[in-house]
Amino acid sequence: MAMGSTSSFWEGGRMTLVETFSGLPDSRRGPAKRYVLMEMVVMALCAILCGADHWVEVADWCRDRQQCLRERFGWSLKGGTPSHDPFGDLFRVLDAKGFEERFRQWIAGVVGVVDGVAAFDGKTLRGSGKKGSNELLHLVTAYVVENGKVAAASGSMQAYRQFNDTLASGLTSAISW
Repeated sequence: MAMGSTSSFWEGGRMTLVETFSGLPDSRRGPAKRYVLMEMVVMALCAILCGADHWVEVADWCRDRQQCLRERFGWSLKGGTPSHDPFGDLFRVLDAKGFEERFRQWIAGVVGVVDGVAAFDGKTLRGSGKKGSNELLHLVTAYVVENGKVAAASGSMQAYRQFNDTLASGLTSAISW
């Protein structure tokens, strides 16, 4: 599936995380492909959205909820869930632009465009990129005051700006970074 156009995976409706990341290009080779890419991305996002700050916490969250992940998503997880190293390795080589594009589309489908005041908070996920690079993974959470919706976006600072644009039609933003 080509990443040049969002229409190849986004038809304008609400998509699940599994649907959103199913066609994400996988550049991993050999033993690095032990775990399914889409499952790892969805597990990592769920863990991060539940408060995991680094890959060890992501791996712990997934291990502790292995049965729930099997039941909720219908995954076999025959080899269990990944440890922190496969998560870190995956997100170092993951197509950041493709990931960001798909994640923003998913957020737009969940939250849509809202009016009112939104409070933003952001953090950088430790160990998510090479030291000194611009490839670090950031998590931005927005709380829309009027309707109580909470949204989160992961990606680069550019992703934050685009995430803000997605939500910002008529919004007043309070940003904590």
